[in-house]
Amino acid sequence: MYNLTLKTRISMFFGILFLFIPLGLGGLYLALDRIDVYLSFPDVFVFSSFIIYGFTLFLIIFTLVFVSTYPIF
Repeated sequence: MYNLTLKTRISMFFGILFLFIPLGLGGLYLALDRIDVYLSFPDVFVFSSFIIYGFTLFLIIFTLVFVSTYPIF
């Protein structure tokens, strides 16, 4: 089995902190922003597939975050 040193654990923690979490929250924010625009009943309705990608990005990224926090701590 692979032993995780303190240096590896710290680098994994900062990778999660600065890469995965902002990407997941940013995707969720943008997806919710698009839904808010759609629910405000605009004159022109333009469908964007970004809502689907935003929610799936959020689910995938946060699944990776939860799975990778166990070896770190």
